[in-house]
Amino acid sequence: MGLRSLSRHQPAQRLNSATHMPVLAACCLSVLPVSLDVTILNVAPPSMQQDLNSSVSGPQ
Repeated sequence: MGLRSLSRHQPAQRLNSATHMPVLAACCLSVLPVSLDVTILNVAPPSMQQDLNSSVSGPQ
C-alpha cells in the first residue's frame, strides 16, 4: 500500500431533506426533557417553601 492508495477517498454524500428531518426531530426531542427539568427546578422551590413554611435559607 503506497501513499497514493491512502490519499484516494470517496467524496462524502450530501444529506437530503429526508435524512435531515429525523435528525432534527431527534435533536428537538432530546432538548425537551432538559427544558422541562429546568422549568420544574425553577418553579418548584418557591411553592415548596410556602407549603413547608420554611425561611429563605431553608431550601439551601
